Amino acid sequence: MDNQIKQVDFENIYISLFENMLDGLAYCRMVFDNQEQPVDFIYVKVSKNFEDLTGLKNAEGKKVSELIPGIRISNPELLKTYGRVALGGKPERFETYVKPLARWFLVSVYSPQKNFFMAIFQNITYQKQTAKELANSAIAARNVMEDLQAEKNKLDEIKANDEAILESIGDGLVAVDQNARVIFMNDATEKLLGWKKNNVIGKSWFETVPMEDEKGNSIPNDKRPVQQAISHRKTTTTTYYFTRKDKTKFPVAITATPIILKGDVVGAICVYRDITKEKEIENAKTEFVSITSHELRTPLTAIDGLVSMILDGEYGVVNQGLRQPLKDINASSERLINLLNDLLNLSRIQAGKLEYTVSEFSILDVITEAVHLLQPLSRQKGLSLTIAKFEPVIVKGDPNKVREILNNLIGNSFKFTDKGGITISTKVLTNKVEIHVSDTGIGIAKENQDKLFGQFQQLESSQVKESGTGLGLHISREMVRKMGGDLWIEKSEIGTGSTFAFSIQKAKRSSDTLK
Repeated sequence: MDNQIKQVDFENIYISLFENMLDGLAYCRMVFDNQEQPVDFIYVKVSKNFEDLTGLKNAEGKKVSELIPGIRISNPELLKTYGRVALGGKPERFETYVKPLARWFLVSVYSPQKNFFMAIFQNITYQKQTAKELANSAIAARNVMEDLQAEKNKLDEIKANDEAILESIGDGLVAVDQNARVIFMNDATEKLLGWKKNNVIGKSWFETVPMEDEKGNSIPNDKRPVQQAISHRKTTTTTYYFTRKDKTKFPVAITATPIILKGDVVGAICVYRDITKEKEIENAKTEFVSITSHELRTPLTAIDGLVSMILDGEYGVVNQGLRQPLKDINASSERLINLLNDLLNLSRIQAGKLEYTVSEFSILDVITEAVHLLQPLSRQKGLSLTIAKFEPVIVKGDPNKVREILNNLIGNSFKFTDKGGITISTKVLTNKVEIHVSDTGIGIAKENQDKLFGQFQQLESSQVKESGTGLGLHISREMVRKMGGDLWIEKSEIGTGSTFAFSIQKAKRSSDTLK
């Protein structure tokens, strides 16, 4: 076993860490004035993700004052700290806000040699914003983000320093060979999992640390991120649950990267982070939306019902002057009810609690039913609503969800179509069926098409009298994806109309046509 461990080229492991680590890394030379006061520093070497995290391009070989004019005024303490460490001070760790970049960073810095320093940092702007937003509701967002540290140049000379860095980082880090046997684990892994290194090194990572999904289902070995990285030679990022030695479970964000030497995969590196706090915040948000929507929907439904009864004359003849205001109240309450229903569906989707009743059914029957129910609205608007001729086929999914998706797509077409009509057609493929909803409406500009499937996204047009929640397409696409299909814009031209399409799986007996 020891011989197998020695065969691993740690230099390439550290190089792989340097190139794939989640945090940013900058190796810099400090510039001092005649009084040995720090006045600037030069970026000697930066990691691949440096530009993504900082927004600074082509940093190597440049002074920070060139890249960030005004840094001496906005962040004088930054130069002081780096200068102090570069002159032989102790390693330091701190948070700082760089105003010219409008970004927050969590920085760890140490000096490998005099006048030089190594900074390992994370862009924590989003975490800061999230913490600020949730402060009033007493939900503390604590981000467990420690530093991954590595060095690329002259690894043999500074190997001891690099190993110390890996041992001290706060995120869990495990290296395995091509058979998923553990060859390295850091101190954070011991603390997070409760296993001592000497009890884990050389053993199977899969057997030592069970992994489950959110529903408690065990993840097969061939589906685990480490095995995916080894088998498919690519970095895998996902979220699962680890089981500690004491059998307790906790959620982790995982990134697994293959170790490739001379073209061969010899193992993988797994970096993971405890995201318990993030999950708590997410669940709190979902619960808040769900409870609020339920509480608001009840009185709104009562208002909508009472106004409808008044309009129907159940409380006496309605004054003609009051009829239109009452209709406006009725329409507004219905829009609010629809919004709350969408919010409830969205919260259920995000929490993974939206239930699906999967069965095999005729897609033609569902389309025919939807068209029949919407014909009165079609006639009211003076539009045609037709089903193109096609061969009936049996599909597999939740028929109620398919009806919701169809109602949403057809309803959107009604909103954006003043003349002509709407046509529903299908396209039968080998393993799936595509349902197309085409209209002769105002069309959608190309620059707006990518926005349509986001949350609370609506098209602004003077030709559209009705407004929606901006959630319908997002929810519809999430529903159809859960059933193994997808939803997209097939085509759209300004002044000509649009075609939206979604797919659904054919049933095993899909070759049987309906009699």
